[in-house]
Amino acid sequence: MRPAGRQRSGIVPTTPATTLSDSPSNLATAVVETVSMADAADIVDTQVIIAPAAFAKAHAEADATKRAERRRGLTDEIRRRILKRLADRIHDLVVRLDGDTVVLEGRCATYYTKQLAQCFALGALEDEQLENAIVVTM
Repeated sequence: MRPAGRQRSGIVPTTPATTLSDSPSNLATAVVETVSMADAADIVDTQVIIAPAAFAKAHAEADATKRAERRRGLTDEIRRRILKRLADRIHDLVVRLDGDTVVLEGRCATYYTKQLAQCFALGALEDEQLENAIVVTM
């Protein structure tokens, strides 16, 4: 048990011993020093194993799958958000996905309504772009 008032250890990473390789069998390791904040004499070296490149690739693929699932329902979510609040003010609303850009199309009577539709759409976006192509017809 630690004496009262003694601070806990902090972890300070140092230069990696080896670098990541594309081969799944090669593991990269890094040396990490554990330094006690209260007493600098308590230095302990610890080896940490960093994930192989194949493990990182699998996580990247899983993230891509999650993004694709989210994007499938994104246009419906944006359309629902806009129509819920502006159903009688926006006509012929179309929300489509063009690459990483969400495009709003339709007609409305005021620029304020166009701006509101844009604000409601932005609330559903994460890392996509938004193009507001709603036409204002007076």
